[in-house]
Amino acid sequence: MTLANPPAPVGRSAGRDLAKHELSKHLYHRYDDSWPIAALKWLARELAKLFDTVGRHAPGGGVGALAFLGLLLALVLIARWRLGPLGRQARVATSVLGGQLRTAAEHRALAAAAAARNDWNVAVIEGMRAVARQLEESDLLDTKPGRTADELARDAASRLPAAAARLEDAARTFDAVAYGRRSATVDSYDVIRHADAAVRIPDRLASIG
Repeated sequence: MTLANPPAPVGRSAGRDLAKHELSKHLYHRYDDSWPIAALKWLARELAKLFDTVGRHAPGGGVGALAFLGLLLALVLIARWRLGPLGRQARVATSVLGGQLRTAAEHRALAAAAAARNDWNVAVIEGMRAVARQLEESDLLDTKPGRTADELARDAASRLPAAAARLEDAARTFDAVAYGRRSATVDSYDVIRHADAAVRIPDRLASIG
């Protein structure tokens, strides 16, 4: 017995589409890994490839590769420690004094009050603002809105060479606390106080003279 109208033959492209449609059904994927597991397996495969590649080229084979990866991890951790915790936004240097204008004495008082309650972050920031205002009030620096801590240290170094190292340390400490999101300590505040004392020496000498 023969069929009057036999089915048309399925072409290669149509057959491929039919097979893809069939294999996309849930029946064939019910035992597949979830996407987090699949991602972890992919990462494990990539790390294994990396380790194998490094092992083939590193002196000592696998031991050398392990040492290399350990060194790489150590460098990453050191960089993170030096730069402070990584944030989503890029670190941008802004002015030391900010928006509200106060005298050096007022900033110094705010810093001392913060230190008394162990709020070292505020103590460092207000202490550095006292340094900036002191330099301006003593006519050692012109008033310059938007001056950063690094600019402050650089500009003041030529006028107060003896205080240059103190100012550089203070600027680095201020940046780490204000922009690097690193928690300040009593030692951080001491760095700022030493810089403040260094820039106040000319005023003290003038008053004696």
